Amino acid sequence: MKNEFVVKWLIDFWDNDDGLYLVDEVIEAEKIDDLIEKLDNGIENDEFTPEKNVPNWHDLGDFNIEYIQINTNNGEQVYKDNDFSEELKLIPEKNKF
Repeated sequence: MKNEFVVKWLIDFWDNDDGLYLVDEVIEAEKIDDLIEKLDNGIENDEFTPEKNVPNWHDLGDFNIEYIQINTNNGEQVYKDNDFSEELKLIPEKNKF
């Protein structure tokens, strides 16, 4: 049985002073380990494109994406990458999708 997870992506447009964005995306997987493997492989193969949720993303320049938090569909946090906590504080509400 597949479960729904909410993946929080951090998109960093390097060339833009206001270039940090957060995007939530629902992704199905049987369990969290399967999801992380799917995410790692998918990023390498361009299967995930959360940057396309950012308005005018194609005008913002080069970017990097990282999944930084994963919650179950009922809000329970099952993964968090603490390396990005300081950057998250810098992201204004208007840059969250």
